Amino acid sequence: MKLAAKLRLLYVQVLIAIVLAIILGLVWPSAGQALEPLGDAFISILKVMIGPIVFCTVVLGLAQLRDLSKLGRVVLKALVYFEVVSTFSLALGLIVGNVFKPGAGMHAGTEVTGKVHEYQQEAQQSGGIVEFLQGLIPKTFVSAFSEGEILQVLIISVVFGVAMLLLMDRVPTLLKLIEEAQKVFFKMLGFVMRLAPFGAFGAMASTVGTYGGDTLLSLLYLVLLVYATAAVFVLVVLGAICAYCRISIFKVLRLIREEIILVLGTSSSEVALPRLLEKLERAGCPRSTVGIVLPAGYALTWTAPRSTCRWRWCSSPRPPTRR
Repeated sequence: MKLAAKLRLLYVQVLIAIVLAIILGLVWPSAGQALEPLGDAFISILKVMIGPIVFCTVVLGLAQLRDLSKLGRVVLKALVYFEVVSTFSLALGLIVGNVFKPGAGMHAGTEVTGKVHEYQQEAQQSGGIVEFLQGLIPKTFVSAFSEGEILQVLIISVVFGVAMLLLMDRVPTLLKLIEEAQKVFFKMLGFVMRLAPFGAFGAMASTVGTYGGDTLLSLLYLVLLVYATAAVFVLVVLGAICAYCRISIFKVLRLIREEIILVLGTSSSEVALPRLLEKLERAGCPRSTVGIVLPAGYALTWTAPRSTCRWRWCSSPRPPTRR
C-alpha cells in the first residue's frame, strides 16, 4: 500500500520516467531521438499557461498591498536582493571556472562553434539600453501573452494591478473575476502537470538517444562540476540567507523538491513557476510578495540571451568530442 502511494507522487513518476528514458536512449537510440517532440510539446503547453498565471498572480498580489508605498518597498528590496545574490553566484561561477577549467581539452565541433558565433552576432545586433527599453513595450495588450514575452506580461500586470489598486472600491467584480480566473488556470495547470512524466521521458530519451552514453560520460565531469557549484551556492549563500531569516534551507529544499526534479527532468525552469507560486502561498508567504517577487525574478532571468539547448550542445547534429 505504501508503494502504491509513493507511485502516485508526481516527482516519483518523473524520476521513474527519467530512468526509463536513459535506458531507452542507450538501448534504442533512434526511438529516443524520435521522442523529442514529446518533451517539446510539454514545454509548449506550459508556456501557454505561464502568461495568464503571472498576470492573475501579480494583479491579485498588488490588490493585497492596498498601499502603493508598500509596492515601492517590495520592488526595491527584491531588486537589491536579486542584484546582490546574482553577484555572488557570478563570482562563484568565475572562481570555479578559472580553478577547475571545465571543458578544457574538449572540442565542440564546427557546428557548435558556428552556433556560438551566431549567438554572438545576435547579441551585438541587439542594441543598447534604448533598444532594450523599447523591447519592453508590447505591440498590443494581448501580443505579450501570444508571443510569450514574460517581461512584457509582467509590466502589463503591474500597470493593470496599480490601476486596480487605485480603483479598488469601484471594480470589486473585476477583482473577483480575476481571482476566479486564477483558480481555473491553476486547475488547468494541475491537468497539464500530470503529463510531466511524459515530458521528462521524451526530453531525456531524446538527449541520450542523440548523443549516446559515451558523449554523456565525457561530459560527466562538467555536469558534476556544475551541480557541485550549484549545491555550494544553495547551501552556503542561500543557506546563510535562510539562517539569517531563521529558516532552514533544508526545509525549503524539501518544500520544492518536486519542482527541482521536474526542472531536472524537463530541462526547463518554466515548469516550476506556477507550482512555486501556489506552494509559497500555502507555506505562509504573503500573496502580495509572492505575486510580485517570483514572477519578477523569472522575468529578469528570462531577459538574458538563451539558446535552444536543453541538456544538449546547442542544436547541432554532432556532439562535442574530445581531442
